[in-house]
Amino acid sequence: MIGGMLFATIFGLLLIPVFYVAVRRLLGDRLDEIARKRVRPEGAEPQADA
Repeated sequence: MIGGMLFATIFGLLLIPVFYVAVRRLLGDRLDEIARKRVRPEGAEPQADA
């Protein structure tokens, strides 16, 4: 029981960063464009701080 939990934890710790890097490399610039549009859509005026 503990062996399986330990294996799953180590497996996850190794694979999650690998998948993150793989997705960033595959989608790269498209992810950056989406993030920029969410922060401030084109043509929108910057909001003044309250």
